[in-house]
Amino acid sequence: MFSDHDSVRKVFLLYNRRQPSAPPRPPARGRGAAVTTTAILAVDGGNSKTEAALVDADGAVLGAARGPGASHQHLGVVGAMAALEALVVAACRDAGLDPGVRPLAEVGVWCLAGLDLPADDEALGPAIAGCGWARENLLHNDVFAVLRAGSERTWGVGVVAGAGMNCAGVAPDGTEARFPALGELSGDWGGGRSIGVAAVGAALRGEDGRGPRTALERLVPGHFGLPSALAVVEAVYLGRIAEDRVLELPPKVAPAARLRQVTAPPVVGAALLGLDRLGAAPGAAGRLRASLTHERLQALQPVAASTH
Repeated sequence: MFSDHDSVRKVFLLYNRRQPSAPPRPPARGRGAAVTTTAILAVDGGNSKTEAALVDADGAVLGAARGPGASHQHLGVVGAMAALEALVVAACRDAGLDPGVRPLAEVGVWCLAGLDLPADDEALGPAIAGCGWARENLLHNDVFAVLRAGSERTWGVGVVAGAGMNCAGVAPDGTEARFPALGELSGDWGGGRSIGVAAVGAALRGEDGRGPRTALERLVPGHFGLPSALAVVEAVYLGRIAEDRVLELPPKVAPAARLRQVTAPPVVGAALLGLDRLGAAPGAAGRLRASLTHERLQALQPVAASTH
């Protein structure tokens, strides 16, 4: 989800940095045939799924691929590189490009879950560069892909509520503000699990009189097809409803008046960050959004999980 915040520079977060200001530049001529047409290799890598796209400087999508998560926190750096390699190769084949011609793109944009601290950048940066996928590599946490996918501008505030949560802000001058997003250790609250459990609890408290009456009394049991909030609590407690299903509740209870849900795939945001870096021509962003859709990605055969 995404919401704009005009005073992002006033927000105090634990992790605040100013990105180096580099002027946009046109793509350099590549040594291989692939680089002359492929400006951007965009990757959005979460804990459960990863998507990649090869895009030219006009915003046309040349090829795409989707597959399982590629987090170095779960797979290790070597395993993450193997998973990303499989995904990049699949995107090249979808584009009709030779994956052996390196570099494949002028700019690689890697929006990856687990890029939370400078130590993560230091671990993944050299590994990604060593694979030779792109001439230049931009590394971001995956929350930045969501932010850019949800905005027609290059700045704003993005919030991700998956199983956990993350948030980042980018000011008009390029200043970034975010926190480490390491779960309870860094004081996080607001992920899908936290919100789902709180919604069930609030529904029951309203129902039995311990808390205020809210629409959750209707929304929560209605989602699970049960007659009451107490019936939901009992079903989860007894294992008739898997506890992980509380992750289904946040879209039902999010305050729609304040937030708007991002409808573009996050990999679009990663590609837009690449177009921003290259100073793409007007209209490129619109072409990209029109062609790189959820439907196009869902139609692709998923890349199998790496056995590395």
